[in-house]
Order: sequence, then structure tokens, then C-alpha cells
Amino acid sequence: MCRLLGFKAKSTKLLEKPLYYMLRASRYDPLIPGSPGGHEHGWGIALYTDNSVFYYRSSNPLYIEPKIIDLITSMGVEGYGIAHIRRAGSNEPLGLTHTHPYMAQINDTLVFLAHNGGLLKNNLAKILGYKGDLDKVTDTFLYFKLLIKYINNRIGEDLTDIVLGVVEELVTKGLVKVRNAKGRIVDSTLNSLIMFVSNNSARILVLEDWEHIEDSKRREYYAIKYSKYSDIVLAASNTIYKWLLMEKFKPWKPRLLVERYVDNHKIKISEL
Repeated sequence: MCRLLGFKAKSTKLLEKPLYYMLRASRYDPLIPGSPGGHEHGWGIALYTDNSVFYYRSSNPLYIEPKIIDLITSMGVEGYGIAHIRRAGSNEPLGLTHTHPYMAQINDTLVFLAHNGGLLKNNLAKILGYKGDLDKVTDTFLYFKLLIKYINNRIGEDLTDIVLGVVEELVTKGLVKVRNAKGRIVDSTLNSLIMFVSNNSARILVLEDWEHIEDSKRREYYAIKYSKYSDIVLAASNTIYKWLLMEKFKPWKPRLLVERYVDNHKIKISEL
């Protein structure tokens, strides 16, 4: 269980409130179902500004690194980015290399992925033919490997179609599930922020996959919402979104690229 924040801003100064509320959620998130607490297992951000990338990951919780927020907001330049605070699932590895966003380079393009949800790691590893120690990698790491495999195999195709192809494989093969505290396998999500940076441009896709969750508290927790204030637009996990509405942020509709049912999953892919 993690929190996501995607943004497009005319100035990084406008990130002050969104990043503050992300910091607040890292300490305590009132929407976490059944288990109060925060997202203390690391955080990261990928920020594209004027032909440069600021990429930072830490195993520390965001709330003890407020100076990084000061650094980002002080840049005062136009920026596209995705950020993530982590609350690791049971038996998932901890540490710097397991924080999001993950990054890879394919030809002239950098690809970043941040994810909130869970996958059946053993089953996904078999599909990928992954032979490494599964205790030393996360389910999101394997999800990212599958995404990169699709991109490599479908060079030149529309990125939205590629992402949808990954979703369809994971959902139809029944992999978007986790084992809960009672040992039962329950539905999870593929909620993701994916940023592509190539030469002089950046593109952020928001993948929503949460409306199939039956439990109302879990569904509220996983929901991704969109807001806008001045010259910044955001996609954010519901915790952050609710706090931003108490400021001057207003609900906003992004550019919807795909809305499709895959089995019982309602998949939406939007672009900031």
C-alpha cells in the first residue's frame, strides 16, 4: 500500500502543497484500511525539467527529508514528474533499491514506473522466466520488467497500447492479487504512474485499476483522483487529493485515452 503523485506544473513552486501532503501521508494516512500508520518504507521522485532529469530515491520516509522538498520547489521551473511513498507489503524486501519510481533506458527514452497495488510475485516470475531470488525483488520490479519487455518487443507502437497490453496479460492471467494478513488471496490493483522522457519532451500516463475492489474502505484507499490549481494539474492517491481540496485545488478531468473492462477490472489510462 503506497501513495502516488503525478504532476505537470508551470513552476515547481506550485508543488509545495502537494509534496507537503505527501510528506504528511508518509507519517500518517487516515485512509489505510484496518491498520493505522503511514508510508515509512522509502520514497522517490522523477522530475523532468528543461532537458534535465532530477531522480531521487531514498530508503528513509519522506517526513524526515523535508529539505528535498525545499530543493525541488526552489527550482522554480516548469516540470513533469511522478512521486511515490512506500508502505511495503508483508514479506516484501525493504531498502533503497526497492523504492519507486523504477527507471530504465530503452534506446533514447527513459521510462519511470511507480505503482500502488500488488501482484502474485511467484506466478509473474514464472511468466517472465525470472530465475533470481524472489525474496530480493519486489512484485513491482517484476511488473516493470514485463513493461520494459513489452516496450522492447513493440518499438514504434503507441505507448498507450503497449501499457494496455501489459495490463491485459496481468489481469487475464489472474496476477493482480495479494495475500492478506489472514493468508487469503484477495484482489489488488495495478494503479500506476508511468513517465516517458525522450530528448526534449516528457509524457505521463496514469493507469487506474481500482473500481473492481469490493470492500468500500479499500476502494476509497486505492482511488486515484485528479485536481488542478493555477498552472498545476495533478493525479494523486485519494489521501492526498482529499487534503488538497481543503486548499485551493479543484477537481479536474484529465485527457482520457482508454476506458475498457478487462475481465472484471475497469481500466482507465489518462494523460496529464
